[in-house]
Amino acid sequence: MRTAQATILAAPRSGRFARILIVTPRQIGNAVTRNKLRRRIKSLFYQASKTQPFTHDIAVIARKPLTNCTFQELKELLSNAWSKIPQKS
Repeated sequence: MRTAQATILAAPRSGRFARILIVTPRQIGNAVTRNKLRRRIKSLFYQASKTQPFTHDIAVIARKPLTNCTFQELKELLSNAWSKIPQKS
């Protein structure tokens, strides 16, 4: 799934549990901004994996507009994207 804020990719998981890869290029901002974004995305991923087990590994490639999103907007964006991932591997 591709949006103005991020590109989200999925691949069938290779192990017993799903993994997440977060790519935050330097163009997004300084290290503090990039790390804050990574922490937020990881937090949302782990919260979501408790309620809906992922059958795919997830890759999130962040873009500059993603830094302007509030936590709630980020949550809605990611949950919308994750709901479109097939549930069977």
